[in-house]
Amino acid sequence: MRPRNRQRARKLCSRILPALVTLLWQGAAGAAGTAYIETFGDDANPCSRNRPCATIQHGIDLVNTRGRVLVGPGTYEEQITIVYDGLRLISTSGNVTTTIDTRGLSEGDELATPQSSAMAISADNVTVGQKDRGFKILTNFETGISGIGKKIRVEGNSIDSPTFLAEIGIRLVGDNHIVRHNLIRRIGSYGVFLSGVREQASGRNWMVDGNTFESPLVGLMTQSYAPNNRLRNQNNALTKGGFGFVIYHLDASSETMTAQPAATNDRHSNLKIPESVSSSGIEIVGGNPSISDISIESDLPGGDSVSLSETHNARLSGLTLNSEQSPFGTGILLERTVGTTITNSTVFGYGTLLFIIEAAGLQASNNNFVSSANCPIDFRGVTNPSTDLVLKKNFFSFTAGADTSCSAAAPLLEASGELSFQPKFTPN
Repeated sequence: MRPRNRQRARKLCSRILPALVTLLWQGAAGAAGTAYIETFGDDANPCSRNRPCATIQHGIDLVNTRGRVLVGPGTYEEQITIVYDGLRLISTSGNVTTTIDTRGLSEGDELATPQSSAMAISADNVTVGQKDRGFKILTNFETGISGIGKKIRVEGNSIDSPTFLAEIGIRLVGDNHIVRHNLIRRIGSYGVFLSGVREQASGRNWMVDGNTFESPLVGLMTQSYAPNNRLRNQNNALTKGGFGFVIYHLDASSETMTAQPAATNDRHSNLKIPESVSSSGIEIVGGNPSISDISIESDLPGGDSVSLSETHNARLSGLTLNSEQSPFGTGILLERTVGTTITNSTVFGYGTLLFIIEAAGLQASNNNFVSSANCPIDFRGVTNPSTDLVLKKNFFSFTAGADTSCSAAAPLLEASGELSFQPKFTPN
């Protein structure tokens, strides 16, 4: 071959070989590392668009790290394990028509272990579902989706345990997780449970947004050991259950559950707990949370709609707390808190509207407190009520016969000139 021809041949090979490699990859697992799964597929196929595979797990193992698995509609009876960083698992038609059903499965020859999950993730940067392209997960295992790692995103899924055998809907350990737009139904204990690891002082930068919880004992439970955690708990609703949102900021240096002394930056907003649902609404231990636009209506006896313990500089605004049908329990409980502000809120009904225990630096302004209870405001263990409890432009309204002298609240209310015994405010 002449030198000029050899040179042309090399140029031609340099152009053809990359194209051949690309074609071979596309034939093996779809375009750009994508595996296609359909109920009519076959795992002997290359998982391409025209020749899909049959099982989700096979597609995951084929594309592995930073791959994408697209799952068609239908029911897939399999338990899923993800150990590949950057993997994205997405349905093509959403959680109404795409189901992962593990109820009839066992592990080996034994029944599922208590620690088992319908989907178990041990990797970073994993995505399960999108807003309208998630999965319906039916399970009797302990957990619907469990994950250990960083930056795990669970979105647009429906997790259901019709016989209430599952204990946790979504359980994620580590930092930077996102849980959005999921429906979690008929779970025994926790709808979503996020936690850090004490030895690693982890559990930071979580977002829980737009989820609906039906029937768990606790809608959202978080347990952070990170001194600089940023939690966004927003646009979530509890429609059936016992406790709404339980948020713990814990000290990593303590082996006991001691409140985190360092500052955190939580925001809890637009949370809804409708009537006849919850014995307690939101409970926060430690940190310096901001709580706004929360609506809680309950006719169940007992419980605290908003409970803060050992928080610093907490900010409460735009709360609507209504226990008119059952005048028991507490509207707002502040225990050993420092620097709390309450503004533009309504607390209606309850056995005790505002219960203050060993707190300092409370400022309440532009609020409405309305009750027919015998002791609607109660302060205990407050060292300097005249300076630690500042009331401005509030409307206190109690029915005739209410005993405001039951605690240190009486002189404070009388001195503020804001006390009325003619209830004339009714929340919308």
